[in-house]
Amino acid sequence: QNTAKEGDIIVALYEGVSNLKYLYYDHENGCAILRAANKKRNYGDIRTKDLQIQGVLHSVIKNY
Repeated sequence: QNTAKEGDIIVALYEGVSNLKYLYYDHENGCAILRAANKKRNYGDIRTKDLQIQGVLHSVIKNY
């Protein structure tokens, strides 16, 4: 799937690397904002006008 809604967790192709990030939009500047879910590490937001959405995450299964 190559479309997503704001707030979705997406598989984003950015600078040749696939990332799982939350998707937000900066409508004022016309760019997408990719935000990491890991609050323990400060990765910072990625702002880009060149984004390729490769998919949307619907669920996660964890083994403990």
